[in-house]
Amino acid sequence: MPRKLRVYLAGPITGCTEEQVRWWREEVKRRLAHEFEFEDPTDWANGRPIPFEIEKIQACDIVLANMWKESIGTTVGIIRANEQGKPVVLVDPNHMNNAILQSLIQPEKPVRSIEEACRRLQEIAKELKPLRVLKKDGREEEFSPGKLTRSVARAAAEAGVHDPNLEQLIAKPVIDELRRLGEERSGPFTEASVTTEEIRHRLLDRLESLAARPELTTDLHERAKRVLAAWRNKEQQKKGEQAIREAEQRVRKAEEEAEHWKRLFLSLKDKGLPSPEPGTAEGPVEVSRFKSAEQLLDRFMKKWGSFVVIHTEALATARRLKPPLTAKERDELYELLEQLGELARDRALALAEGSRLPTFEERFGDRYAATESAETKKRYRHEFREYEGRQYLGLQHLKARVESSERLRVYFDQLPSGQFLVGWIGHRKIYSVDG
Repeated sequence: MPRKLRVYLAGPITGCTEEQVRWWREEVKRRLAHEFEFEDPTDWANGRPIPFEIEKIQACDIVLANMWKESIGTTVGIIRANEQGKPVVLVDPNHMNNAILQSLIQPEKPVRSIEEACRRLQEIAKELKPLRVLKKDGREEEFSPGKLTRSVARAAAEAGVHDPNLEQLIAKPVIDELRRLGEERSGPFTEASVTTEEIRHRLLDRLESLAARPELTTDLHERAKRVLAAWRNKEQQKKGEQAIREAEQRVRKAEEEAEHWKRLFLSLKDKGLPSPEPGTAEGPVEVSRFKSAEQLLDRFMKKWGSFVVIHTEALATARRLKPPLTAKERDELYELLEQLGELARDRALALAEGSRLPTFEERFGDRYAATESAETKKRYRHEFREYEGRQYLGLQHLKARVESSERLRVYFDQLPSGQFLVGWIGHRKIYSVDG
């Protein structure tokens, strides 16, 4: 069973008779006791400090303020409710038409009787169903009108604008619109919800609307523009701070990965590192250590898997080679990969020990290219390879001539850990501008 909403019964107390203080409050309770709970300050008002009243208002959902005569305390209660984003029903039975009070409840209008106030409370209750906020990181929290109102007040303060009326003109319609939006998408088994982006867009739309409305005074136009500028500036600062945080997280993760692999490489050194296999004696063309590209790559990964990662796409491209590799070419491919494994091992140890890293040019000479020719990139190198949540294009490559008069190429990238990621293995045609 949903909880009953709680209504704060604000109205003059000091200098009033017992009947003036209690009759209208008892009437509201009599009419609506089955629908609402009530906070009646006459139960505790005498001798209580103001902060106690603020806490009581904060614990309520709606404020009903019966301003049958002027009352500073009731006016302060309305202001407190506004600060907390609470709906206010203002009763003006004697038609005082106080402009200050009316401005405090905009865009609401005062009602003229207790009966009308009770009907308005019932209408508001239908609008105040629970509303969830869906955050970008997937978390949820209860929608807080007070939080939104305070954000608007902070933006106004940063703009040098101190106008509670303007803050309410901004915040209250946005709160109402968000509640309607959440209600539209709720169902029998679905809670009303809005996203943080929807809250942001509604606030910006409201600020832009106030800054452009012709019926508002020039002074109000200017203040709305200043608050809008402050809000946008605040958003830019947040984006910058978020970008810095994300960059710092990436750096920390890369440092953690590098440290992990550094420890691993040093431990491998103690246990004994892979060394090149002795070459096979020259013999018939079809004599090879490997019957297929799959067997070749399986052997390589078992030996060099701590230093070189073979992407699943590289396995696929090696299997799809047309024409398929001859026995001699399979041996050449293995030797090329083994030299890459040796270099990865030597660079990993140099990095772990803090010594100079051996370069690709030193080890491979003109068999290594740091990038690809424009012609080859245009024809082939559009696809990215995804590995552990990152994308790699893999333009660095090793190359060797093979019997098909093409290049046998091995494309790779360097991972944050210092390992190499092989993303593509296969033939490439040789173009006039290609190396």
